[in-house]
Amino acid sequence: MQRNRKERSSQVSGGVASIKQMMNKSALMGPIFALVFLLIALSFVNENFMTTTNIINILRQASVLAVIAVGQTMVIISGGIDLSVASIANISTVVIATYITTPETPWFFIALVVLVLGGLMGMVNGLLITFIKIPPIITTLATSITFGGIAYLYTDGYGVTMPSTNSIVSWGRANIGPIPSLVIIMVIVFLI
Repeated sequence: MQRNRKERSSQVSGGVASIKQMMNKSALMGPIFALVFLLIALSFVNENFMTTTNIINILRQASVLAVIAVGQTMVIISGGIDLSVASIANISTVVIATYITTPETPWFFIALVVLVLGGLMGMVNGLLITFIKIPPIITTLATSITFGGIAYLYTDGYGVTMPSTNSIVSWGRANIGPIPSLVIIMVIVFLI
């Protein structure tokens, strides 16, 4: 009986050791293992989790954040940090929502305004970091708070309702075949 326990114990510790060896071979194995574990666990918790509808919904919701994460990855690879990304996205979204409520405003004008606005906010960060020599974490934390405040002042603290008939909103909700257009944009950004 004692021998069976030792054999089982060595088998379990051998299995754990082999998983650790496998995860040490690649930096991606840990996150992949965690993802697979979560997918299996959540499938048991909710029978609708692994349905096509839910997976497409998750991809649609994650696509905007994934595109932002690509830009943030470039900043981190270059040795910097940017804490103002969420506030820049917030104020850009507020400006888009404001212009969309005016039906006669063309979508390319809205896109141009938001790109210029985002570029200007990024330039403020860059100038403060490069010429005034404020560390990136301090600069982007301060501008994050500032840009968030500007968005709040711009809307007077109220949400902006976007009409569902606008072409930008309709396109963002559209599917190309079974795949949401936002997911296709995410994949294109990943490939670039």
